[in-house]
Amino acid sequence: MSMDGAPESLFASNYTSGCASAPWIQIGHSYQFRLYAGSAHSTLLASVTVTGVESGPQPDPCESCYGNTSCFCGDGVCRSPMEYCP
Repeated sequence: MSMDGAPESLFASNYTSGCASAPWIQIGHSYQFRLYAGSAHSTLLASVTVTGVESGPQPDPCESCYGNTSCFCGDGVCRSPMEYCP
C-alpha cells in the first residue's frame, strides 16, 4: 500500500482469500493498493487506487426492492414473500 505516492508499506500478507479492513483511510488522501505474486514483489497482479471522501447518509437498500420483493426480515435484504428470514 502506498499513501499519496509515498514508498510502499505492507497492508496484508499470507491471505488466500477474504478481506481486511482499512479504517485508517483519511479524507483527502489517495491510497494505492497493489497485489503481488509471492513475497519478492516482482510480479504485480493487480492494483487499485482508493481516495478517502467524507461519507454521507447511507442509502436505504429497501428502496431498490423490485417486483414482488420487500425487506420484511428487517435486515435490509430484498426477498420474495416465499423466502424465509435468516
